[in-house]
Amino acid sequence: MTQVDFYVIDDDVKHGAEKFACKLTEKIYKQGYSVYIHTEDDKQSARMDDLLWTFRQGSFIPHARAENTPDENIKVIIGANDQLQCKGEVLINLASEIPASYQKFSRIAELVVKEPQRKASAREHYRYYRDQGCAVASHQVSR
Repeated sequence: MTQVDFYVIDDDVKHGAEKFACKLTEKIYKQGYSVYIHTEDDKQSARMDDLLWTFRQGSFIPHARAENTPDENIKVIIGANDQLQCKGEVLINLASEIPASYQKFSRIAELVVKEPQRKASAREHYRYYRDQGCAVASHQVSR
């Protein structure tokens, strides 16, 4: 059964979800799991690519973009447009849509920000995952 965790981010800072995604990715990576970061578009993929190198002093998370046909040994992949040909144990979804191939992952992290449209979308995602038989949980995240 797929475990889906919704992280409700209490952050007004622009791109707060992306910064939280970096912290979450670092934690997952250090635990030895592989991660696929699903973004809204190529522009967001590029931001995530940059952020993973710079979000915290001294952090090092080897990663690659999905379109670059990454080395199989790289544990963190970033991509958009449902490029889920990449293998991963954890999906971090930054996109407004649920990726069609979400069932390939044992864990999913949905990141929710304060913006009303994104919150409404997250509620729809929550109902969808629950109706599909996924185990669903919600977590409040503050700065």
